[in-house]
Amino acid sequence: MPLPRMISTDIEASVDLKPFFSAVSSDPKDVDKIMETLSPQQCAQIAKFFYGKVHMRELGLRLASRCQLVHLRNVFGAGAETVYRQSRDVNSTLASLQRDNRSNEQKAVSLKLINFDHE
Repeated sequence: MPLPRMISTDIEASVDLKPFFSAVSSDPKDVDKIMETLSPQQCAQIAKFFYGKVHMRELGLRLASRCQLVHLRNVFGAGAETVYRQSRDVNSTLASLQRDNRSNEQKAVSLKLINFDHE
């Protein structure tokens, strides 16, 4: 599956996502450099794009941590406050999500027959 190259921002022009994918695989500081070139609204939209991908949620949260609540509200709507809170302490949020995922793992099921006859 090819990487998505662009997303529509509803403002200005489309944003090329390829530099973000490259930055993630190299140095997170490169993301900072890219973010400096974008408007606050574009940053929030890109944060939403990555937040919506489970395997890219960390990047989405890290990008959202650079956004003001007003910009997150414009993009995330009712979920903005949750994303804002989660993005203020990304490491804690990710640790909590990992704990939740471990507790939701499927438990082994036994097909052993149980004898309920009481003699």
